[in-house]
Amino acid sequence: MKNLLEKLYKKVIYYGEEYMQSGKRLDEEVRKLLEPYRSKLSQSEIEELQNLIYTASYTAQYEGFRLGAKAVVNMLIDILSH
Repeated sequence: MKNLLEKLYKKVIYYGEEYMQSGKRLDEEVRKLLEPYRSKLSQSEIEELQNLIYTASYTAQYEGFRLGAKAVVNMLIDILSH
């Protein structure tokens, strides 16, 4: 099931218009979060921190999708079994 959800997420959700808009909002938020550190850290440290933020964010988005999909499937099973 995990592979199926991953394929669905990558092919349908990841390239959808809403996801693209969400990505733009994320870019803006990451820019704001990093702004205070630009004068204190080197460019490579900023890039490393930025990569960590993006990795955590994308992982959380995928895991949220997985949990939501599982909840919907369980709800459908429950509805259909009554």
